[in-house]
Amino acid sequence: MTFRSLLVIILIFFSPIVFSQNIADCIDAVAVCETTSVNYEVIGIGDVNDLPINESGCLGDGGAGTGIESNSIWFRFKAARNGQLGFNIIPDNPTDDWDFAVYGPDVSCNDLGNPVDWSGPGDCGISNYNSGNPNDGGQTGAGDPPSFQSDAWYTPFLDLREGEEYLLLINSFNGGNDSFTLEWTGRLIDDGLGNPLDCSIVVGDLGPDQEVCEGTIITLDGTSPNATAIGYQWFLDSGSGFAQIAGEVDPLLVIDNNQSGIYKVEVTDDLGNTDEDEVMITFYTVPISTTIPPDIQGCDEDRSGFVDFDLIADQTPEILNGLDPILNPDLTDFEVLYFDNLVDAEANNTAAIIANPYPVNTSDNPTIYARIHNINNTTCYTIVEFKLKVTDTPTPTQPSVYRLCDDAASGSDIDQKSLFLLNTKDAEILASVVNPGDYFISYHTDLADAQTSSTSNAIDKNADYEVTLSQRVYVRIENIDNVACNTVSDDSPGSTFTSFELIVDPLPIITDTVELKQCDDDTDGFSLFNLNEAATDISTNFANETFVFYPTLADAENDTNAFTAAEALIFENRTVTTDVVWARAISSENCYRIAQVDIIVSTTGLPASFERSFSVCDDFLDIDGNDTANNDDNDGISAFDFSSVTQEVLDLFPTTQQLTVTYYRNQADALAELNAIADPSNYRNIGYPITQQIYIRVDSDLDNDCLGFGPYITLTVEPVTAQEVGDLELCDDLDDGDGFNGIVQTFNLESQTATILGTQDPSDFTVTYHNSAADALSGNAPIATPAMYENITPNLETIFVRVENNLSGCFTAQTSFDLIVNPLPVANFVEDLEVCDDNTDGSAQNGFSQSFDLELQTAGILGTQDPTQFTVTYHASLADAQAGALPLGSPFSNSVPFSQIIYARVYNSLTGCANGISNFNAIVNPEPTTENASNLSYCDDDLDGDDTNGFVQNIDLDSQITEILGPLQDPDDFNVTFHETQTDATDGTDALSSPYTNTTANQQTIFVRVENKDTQCVNDDFTFDVIVNPLPEFTVTSPQIVCLSGPDLTIFVENPAAVYDYVWTDPSGNDIIGSQITISSGGLYTVTATTTNGTGCTRTREILVNESSVATITDADVTIVDDSDNNSITIDPTNLGIGDYQYALIDEDGVLTSFQDLPFFENLQGGFYTIVVQDKNGCRPNARLLVSVIEFPKFFTPNNDGINDTWAIKGANSTFFPSAQINIFNRFGKIVAQIDIDTQGWDGTYGGKILASDDYWFSIMLVDRNGVLRERKGNFSLLRR
Repeated sequence: MTFRSLLVIILIFFSPIVFSQNIADCIDAVAVCETTSVNYEVIGIGDVNDLPINESGCLGDGGAGTGIESNSIWFRFKAARNGQLGFNIIPDNPTDDWDFAVYGPDVSCNDLGNPVDWSGPGDCGISNYNSGNPNDGGQTGAGDPPSFQSDAWYTPFLDLREGEEYLLLINSFNGGNDSFTLEWTGRLIDDGLGNPLDCSIVVGDLGPDQEVCEGTIITLDGTSPNATAIGYQWFLDSGSGFAQIAGEVDPLLVIDNNQSGIYKVEVTDDLGNTDEDEVMITFYTVPISTTIPPDIQGCDEDRSGFVDFDLIADQTPEILNGLDPILNPDLTDFEVLYFDNLVDAEANNTAAIIANPYPVNTSDNPTIYARIHNINNTTCYTIVEFKLKVTDTPTPTQPSVYRLCDDAASGSDIDQKSLFLLNTKDAEILASVVNPGDYFISYHTDLADAQTSSTSNAIDKNADYEVTLSQRVYVRIENIDNVACNTVSDDSPGSTFTSFELIVDPLPIITDTVELKQCDDDTDGFSLFNLNEAATDISTNFANETFVFYPTLADAENDTNAFTAAEALIFENRTVTTDVVWARAISSENCYRIAQVDIIVSTTGLPASFERSFSVCDDFLDIDGNDTANNDDNDGISAFDFSSVTQEVLDLFPTTQQLTVTYYRNQADALAELNAIADPSNYRNIGYPITQQIYIRVDSDLDNDCLGFGPYITLTVEPVTAQEVGDLELCDDLDDGDGFNGIVQTFNLESQTATILGTQDPSDFTVTYHNSAADALSGNAPIATPAMYENITPNLETIFVRVENNLSGCFTAQTSFDLIVNPLPVANFVEDLEVCDDNTDGSAQNGFSQSFDLELQTAGILGTQDPTQFTVTYHASLADAQAGALPLGSPFSNSVPFSQIIYARVYNSLTGCANGISNFNAIVNPEPTTENASNLSYCDDDLDGDDTNGFVQNIDLDSQITEILGPLQDPDDFNVTFHETQTDATDGTDALSSPYTNTTANQQTIFVRVENKDTQCVNDDFTFDVIVNPLPEFTVTSPQIVCLSGPDLTIFVENPAAVYDYVWTDPSGNDIIGSQITISSGGLYTVTATTTNGTGCTRTREILVNESSVATITDADVTIVDDSDNNSITIDPTNLGIGDYQYALIDEDGVLTSFQDLPFFENLQGGFYTIVVQDKNGCRPNARLLVSVIEFPKFFTPNNDGINDTWAIKGANSTFFPSAQINIFNRFGKIVAQIDIDTQGWDGTYGGKILASDDYWFSIMLVDRNGVLRERKGNFSLLRR
């Protein structure tokens, strides 16, 4: 395609023309067909960002962050013939930064590609990144750079071929509204063959190819930018070549027929020149939907709360099949995308396409937007919408079996038929469902019907449904909004929802009317009945049925006012002699019939005089008669045999009667005929201790009539008791000569008798004591002398007691007690108790102490005996210890000097036994003595790095020991330690080592502890001081400098803190007395000061004196690099002198640089410089040397502004170069000037005439002072502005 040129600039050959315009879009590029220099101003980037970020080859982002273009202009030019063409971009402001790129040949604005690369593989192409250096003029371009311009900002010439079209982008990297001059260069300009650019461009640009939807109206504009265009023709290529469009001769072509193809416009100008442009227009089908897709129902079958919808598989075919078959015959042209909102669907936001399968929560019914678009042009689209609806699969509750009793609806209540109403099961089945109103339940007799639908042979659940015996029913539960969401009874193993049964249960078979008779217990015509006794008469299946009794028939029919179970057990007739109640006989399935029970009260046949009594002794068994740990012969319970009464009762009745005699523990049981005594020959009166009445009941075996009733038997248990007594305890004694054998001769057993009998009369009972349980049980071998008994078993012996009733002979032998002989405590002997004499009584040597802790001996005296049970007291005499009198207190003060006997008594608090035979000595040892010792004095030192802090590290504490002990105490008998505090000395902790470093500056008190190694007695009363004397305090300055060239140096003592004596020592070892010394040479000097206050402390200081001198510099010490890109001066410091030097330069204007340590200066302009070498140590004067740096300027600007007005060699004069020849030539080799080396230079004139801007050449010969010849040729530019 060609390019629309809104402006064709015909550049003429006169003075530069200035254009201010905004030709910033590629499609509107300035068409260039002349090569005269033109000035341009650019503003903005136009309507189109032609070069987005990362899509423009090697050009860089202009800083806006949006693309390459920041302030740009586009040019379009066409080659008229083959050859090289270049250009200069000359900024109006030299600091502006201009970039450029050339695209082509023959490219379109919508497909520029990378810039042209004429420079070789890997180059960035034809582009520039200007330094903005005003010395290079800010100039850039293609071709040969000016002599003053770096090659870095230029690319090679363009190598053009005739007919090739190119695009040139020039962009201000800084983004300002800047201006520049475009100047064309190269062989095509200089060859004299005429204009190298083709100005025959006449056609307008039809723009880029277009892909649109059917129904879009397209207007193509082929208007030529040349006013000479006179004719237009339009053509269409629909696939078989171009054919002219009839009647279309205007610059504009309107396309409204959806016709795709290549459209071409041909333009003719008034000279007959023609040009053409083409554009591809493609129309794409728009999808037209003729149906609205239905909502999609989903069933949450796994009850996870979500359902996955496969929209691609399930919905896409249906949506595509809903397109208009005439307008959209080929469905493969379209695709369907799904979104959850209309905005994303309209925008075709592919990042927002919903997942497939698409999960939907059961609580949502989201709207889905389906975008149907042409896959070849996605802007051709339509949108349809539908909902995704999710319904829950019901979670039913398993229905229970539905049972009904046989009823008379069919005319009989024994045909096992009944009517069922199934809708009564709905609530049970839906009990756990959250929204039961969302579901419908149907019932079926066949599983297949239930699985098919809710109407397939369903039972009418709202009408009575007759069942014989039983019927299995299958249940179907379905969601009313989505019947596909259903649950059906499943009888497979593991199922939690199965079918259920309808069962008809039979009614009980009963006797309609029965009698229940009871004996009158007091002849008043009323008695208590156990109504449950009628059950056996009512039904033969009574064991499997339940019976409930009612006061009236109406109550029995309506299940009201039923007697409670307790009332039925003790029912009393409501009218004299007779009564009537009604009973429900209820089957295990709760089906029932009603029977009438007639109540009859009869009189007893046993005479009131019939009484029998039985008496036994209490036995030594447990309540149940078993021999266990719970045996008790005082519980009033024993075994009775009253079975003989049965025959006596039967003898009261005619022998022809068939009777049953039963015995009961109480009246209630007898009346209710409950809990009859099973074995009257072995009966225990449990629950009725001591005495009990037994009820007799006589019943007819024929009709269960009661013939006799009453409490005719009395049972009595004869008690004998023996109370529990405590043990008898005595302490072991010496009556038998042994205090530890556990035998005592004085136990009084009879002291226990009164307690054993308790409230029983001693005259009715005999108490005896025995050595064994067998003897006590049999009454054999009672102890003969119970009032003065000697135990035969040491320490512990058991005595068994027998108590016998003198009248009945009943006895108890279950009581016993122990005889306990408690041992005497053990009183161990212990070591003597020793203490050191103290000064509490004013003397530490008199043998008396007030600090004996007698309790220290307690643990040893007790040994392993429990101190919580045994106590120890101390006494001054044996008698006091044995009697437990006058115990001594603790701390104890001895009354006998140096050694006293102490007696100990041990007492058992549990047994009351005591032992008082232990003793020990209380001994007082004297305290060591100390002598006064002198203080320790030291001079401060620097072993710790500081000789002024009052601390020293070599204090010999042990040197004080002999003086402290004195002549009468042997150091081998004592431990002497030193401490920083009195507490440490007293406690014997943190002893100081020797040699010692003081912890308190200057003066510190040391506390002494002297300990007797034998007695461990300590003296901690003595102290002495450690004194650290200060060293002389003064300063001297070091290091110092002495200049060998003079003057002499005087060094002296500074800031002395006191009056001292001084001695100086020079490097040769000579000593000089005084506070100062004058010297002329370097070296290490020392001065020693000694205190004059008697301590004799000294301090020595060192003074390092360094030698220095002024520098000596010559031309031989300097190396100059000039006439280069980096002029420099290097000074060789090797021969300058012994000083420490720094360096500076003074330029021609007298400006002094800062001094620096590095003897090297670079980036120097040409000229004369004075090198200054200065001694850092202060030796003066500074050394100086004048040097020359040669530079040949690259341009000059003779505009009389005082800057670069002439061209001359910098750094050259006749002093440095006594012989010089300087010639200047124009580009044709003609000499235009010869200048003297000491003049201002060439002013750009020849023969008085001003020469034009151009490049000029020079030839120079210079001979320096040493006769060395320098020759130089080169060029420079004369610039006039």
